[in-house]
Amino acid sequence: LCDRAIRFIARYVNAGRGVLYAHQAEESTLQLRGTFAFTERDHLSNGYQVGEGVIGQVALERAPILLTHLTQEDSVILSGTVNAAPLNTYTFPLIYNEQLYGIIELASFEPFQQSVRDFLAETSRIIATAMFSAMQKDQMHGLLTKAEQATAEAERAKDEAQLQSQEAQAAAVRLEEQQQRLQQQNEELQQMNAQMEEQRQQIEQQREEL
Repeated sequence: LCDRAIRFIARYVNAGRGVLYAHQAEESTLQLRGTFAFTERDHLSNGYQVGEGVIGQVALERAPILLTHLTQEDSVILSGTVNAAPLNTYTFPLIYNEQLYGIIELASFEPFQQSVRDFLAETSRIIATAMFSAMQKDQMHGLLTKAEQATAEAERAKDEAQLQSQEAQAAAVRLEEQQQRLQQQNEELQQMNAQMEEQRQQIEQQREEL
């Protein structure tokens, strides 16, 4: 989404280079997410803190910054696209429902006329809305994934509980069978004791007769 957005805008306004930084509200940072004809350099960062450089300043103030006729000396400004050649840059925020979602910076050899800046202001709201929708979709997908995982865990727990219940039932059946065998053995022992008692009495009687 970020790549498509920056490519469309850069080509539409004939910009020579463009970048889109997504706002990470939790860390208060801006991370490079979309580029157009952009070459990474050591002094051009893939991330900024809010308030750092032109990118961070636009995020802090939530207002665009227009830099014109940059020179070799001006390239030390911490911008997202400035390298060495003289050019103009226009850096503006992406805001939806008063929430910051990103920063776009365009570099061009042509001046950014008011009509172009008006177009970019309208476009920024559309892109911010699209980024909001994409983030909502990601959050919903994450919640759905968590719900599916929770459901799978609940099913596994249910299966384990059912297995444990079956094992407990089987153990109860085995215990019942053992109790029945013990009872049967006890009855047999009682019968044997009775028979032995009867035999003892017979032997005692015979002994008395003798």
